Amino acid sequence: MKKIFGIYKKYMFRPTLYKTVTKLAVCAVIVLLWDRYLNPLGFSVLEYGCFCVGGIIALLAWFEYLRLDGMVVHHLNEDIRKKKKERHRSKDIVDFVGEKIISYDELEPEERALCRMLSDLLCGGILLIPGFVGLFV
Repeated sequence: MKKIFGIYKKYMFRPTLYKTVTKLAVCAVIVLLWDRYLNPLGFSVLEYGCFCVGGIIALLAWFEYLRLDGMVVHHLNEDIRKKKKERHRSKDIVDFVGEKIISYDELEPEERALCRMLSDLLCGGILLIPGFVGLFV
């Protein structure tokens, strides 16, 4: 866990939030499509739909954690070279006035994996809470 907290920086909040909102929208569409077309027995959307999709998203967060831990599957066409990111030399507030907002594409691979893991955890947690409440209440 120490490595994960060492990777996280303040500028990663925006890409994580954008990925979380996008995943929540896609998951909501999947749950509603499941309810409309694949739910012949009339199960509750909150109990079963959100619980199953939240479990799948939590499983994706586990895979991202494994990637951060060092388990990587290299594809045949993957370029393994790493690009170095420029670091700021001073920490004065004036140095950051004209700096642009860092997008997800500009992050390093470890930072991208951390953003995906955090967004998966947030999205999975948001979907699993109604699922657990519906199952136990």
